[in-house]
Amino acid sequence: MVKNKKWSTTKLIATGSFGVLIILFSIAGLLINAITGSTHIGGALNSLANISFMIICVFVIDKFWSATFMYSLLGILALSFPLLGPAGFALKIPMVIITGIIADIGYKLYGKNKLIYSITIGGPILLFYSIVLVELSHFFNVPGFELASKILYSPIGIFGNFFMGSISGVVGYIIYIKIKNTTIVKRIQRWVNGLWLN
Repeated sequence: MVKNKKWSTTKLIATGSFGVLIILFSIAGLLINAITGSTHIGGALNSLANISFMIICVFVIDKFWSATFMYSLLGILALSFPLLGPAGFALKIPMVIITGIIADIGYKLYGKNKLIYSITIGGPILLFYSIVLVELSHFFNVPGFELASKILYSPIGIFGNFFMGSISGVVGYIIYIKIKNTTIVKRIQRWVNGLWLN
């Protein structure tokens, strides 16, 4: 067992891989939308992937900046796709970075209770992102958000964001509990801490 001189690179790779997983699941959501002609199933899958993989990433990497970096990479990768907003909508990059900062601050404040963090952090993130996306879309006259804005500010819309965020967080928590003692997670954590597994 020797000290890894490139520990910072491995941290970035390990964290960024979770952003790539979200993209893959979100593309699956787009395919479902195209097949069914409805955005509901695909949208739910996207929200599930967005929050649950963030929860897993934060718990596995266990560093203050992990959610911020993961969402930063996610925003860059999603720029060319109609994910997290319209394709080519550059403002979704700083928007997802802010959601990562919210997740990291929450983890710093009360992340020691992983279950409570998982239940409570997803709702505010989904609601914040939805509101900012809708308002910016109105400001820049981006079409397609008229119905979303009506639903978003209704009690159903607000409850739906918090409910979906909580469910997604719990799914992420359950997956983390299932995998936390596996060889691959232990290896990632040793990489993050600057050590190679021989």
